[in-house]
Amino acid sequence: RSVALLGPAGSGKSTLADQLAGLEGAGPPARETADHLTLSSFAFMGEAWVTLELAGGPDWAGMAGPLLMAADAAVV
Repeated sequence: RSVALLGPAGSGKSTLADQLAGLEGAGPPARETADHLTLSSFAFMGEAWVTLELAGGPDWAGMAGPLLMAADAAVV
């Protein structure tokens, strides 16, 4: 399962990913960053989850469409 996290810089996207990962008592999620996209993976209720965080800012707004198509859900 995957969730896209979209919002301006400083809006708490990474903090939300950390809190989602901590719902089952785990520490911060494993993260991989490539330029403007951060992938965080964790387990919840026995299923693997990934958050897709797009960097905030107008430079990366064009990537929101493909990111939303790849995700099962989105938090804006």
